[in-house]
Amino acid sequence: MSAPAQDESESLLKRDTGREASPKSKFRSYLVFACMAAMNVLAFMTYSTLAPFFPQEAAAKKPNGSADLEVGLIFGTLALVVFVVAPILGVRVATIGPKFLLCAGVFLLGGATFLFGFVSSIDDWTSFLVVCFLARAVQGIGSAAVETASWTIVGTEFPDKIGTVFGVLETFAGLGFMIGPALGGALYKADGFPLPFFFTGGLLLLCLPGFIYALPSSISPTLDEAYGPDRPTTWKVLKNIWLWMTLTTFFLSAACFGMIEATVASFLKNTFDMSPATIGLVLLLCCGVYILSAPIVGYCADRWGTKRIMIVGLFVSSVGGLFLGPSFLVTSFVPQKRLWLVLVSIGILGIGLSMAAVPSFSDMILSTQKLGFQKGIVLNGVISGISTSSYSLGGALGPSVGGLIVGKTDFSYASTIFSLALAAHGYLYLILALCFPSKIK
Repeated sequence: MSAPAQDESESLLKRDTGREASPKSKFRSYLVFACMAAMNVLAFMTYSTLAPFFPQEAAAKKPNGSADLEVGLIFGTLALVVFVVAPILGVRVATIGPKFLLCAGVFLLGGATFLFGFVSSIDDWTSFLVVCFLARAVQGIGSAAVETASWTIVGTEFPDKIGTVFGVLETFAGLGFMIGPALGGALYKADGFPLPFFFTGGLLLLCLPGFIYALPSSISPTLDEAYGPDRPTTWKVLKNIWLWMTLTTFFLSAACFGMIEATVASFLKNTFDMSPATIGLVLLLCCGVYILSAPIVGYCADRWGTKRIMIVGLFVSSVGGLFLGPSFLVTSFVPQKRLWLVLVSIGILGIGLSMAAVPSFSDMILSTQKLGFQKGIVLNGVISGISTSSYSLGGALGPSVGGLIVGKTDFSYASTIFSLALAAHGYLYLILALCFPSKIK
């Protein structure tokens, strides 16, 4: 190939991929994947560490009355901050650099978690609340940076296998989420309130030099990609109806997960008189089914189409939710108060939510590319920001709405309402896909 032809080929490849044309070694891919896997385990472990013991510590600090409201608000602060900050970072991740943003997020998340361990020394209730909210907010900023940057890196490094990689990384995120409460409870029992935060926050900070060394240098977009009139922005990509459909799927999946985690414990306790340990095992079943099926779902989505998998997932998760209560819509032919039915329904729900959520990031990138947006780091950053924001909003609203419904009625009504929302969205998605079959990939 002549020099001008080679230069033109490299220029085209750069415009197409958002980076210089160069052979990407398998070692580099494995290294990036290992960093993202470790990041998912550590980050989600950090988020969930305080769940077993923080409520009782907060209640002990309050002079009188219950601290349930304040604890709920402190827990929800992280998701709210991520919802607000992630889209802003997503637009800027290409110019900031995904590697720098991720490492900065690790520093903020690890530092805020480590400092959280000192709040137990604050005796004044108001001061205790203020410091907790501030620490949780900084954790949220760090979390938004980490998640936005990590999915940008995944979309850029593995453009043809996003669904598969996303699914496998979801497994590591689920592992971190499962390890966190158990580890937090054990460390709290061993040496009190500060140790869980010192351990998880310190572990993140200790891993930071490794991420700095191992991750590839930031991939810079071309000037036209970053500042040209056709560059993707949040408002431009949100004009895509298919993007809204997938964002809603992602939101509903997170909301349904949050509702189950927040309300199923009281349902199991009241219906089957389960001990907390047994309830934990039932919750572990739902999470375990999700993380075990996620890699398979991601592979199938890459091979057979993201929208097909998501639509089926919406209906499958809806069925699982209806039989979980069971709903008044199915009680005429379904036995009530059967533990085996609850376990089967939770398993079906976990598989369905995995099918609905795992292909979403890949689908959003594919949908925006079909509108003519150039694939690359800028587009990946924008999609990472809004998808992270959508999932955080669902994670924040799901427990709140579910708890409100259960408080006014009972668990079966909550599971019915969420299941009908999943089914209604599935029907709408299916109708659009049938009307526009060329978009179903």
